[in-house]
Amino acid sequence: SPVKLHVWSYNIPGDNVPITGTAGLECNTNRDFNLPPSTWVVLTAPSRATSGADTYGFVRWWYNGYAIGNRTINFSLTTETWAVAEYKKVPVYTLSVYSSGVTGNNVPISSTTGHGGNTNYSKSVLESTWVVLTAPETFSSGGNDYTFVCWWYSGYSSSIGSRTINFTMSGG
Repeated sequence: SPVKLHVWSYNIPGDNVPITGTAGLECNTNRDFNLPPSTWVVLTAPSRATSGADTYGFVRWWYNGYAIGNRTINFSLTTETWAVAEYKKVPVYTLSVYSSGVTGNNVPISSTTGHGGNTNYSKSVLESTWVVLTAPETFSSGGNDYTFVCWWYSGYSSSIGSRTINFTMSGG
């Protein structure tokens, strides 16, 4: 007789997380399956999922009550099984980029990670996002020429003349 598999999610509103898996098991969470005994099951939860305007990060699978930290789980389905993907809301922080000593600001900052703009600007950035910013070597504004000196990040200065700074976004 068929064996029941429950593929659910926890701690994410809507419980509609797209799970990839072995043929026929690709689904959004909160779905039940009746499968032949000894079916080999592979399920992969995404590292991030969205619900409304919020982003959630994968924490762990709960496999019949046991915590598994890998995003992919696999097992032979022999008895009724619960596979529950747990998520937590990913904090959003404000990245503020300013220039000082420059008339009018408006210094073009480039970024290979999508965080560029003209100073002074701010962007909302998810926790643990890799940020890369590059300042121009020179900049002219208001009839004055300026030369880049250094970055200041969370109260610390970078090496003099190092025009690119990179870091992981955090709340500290």
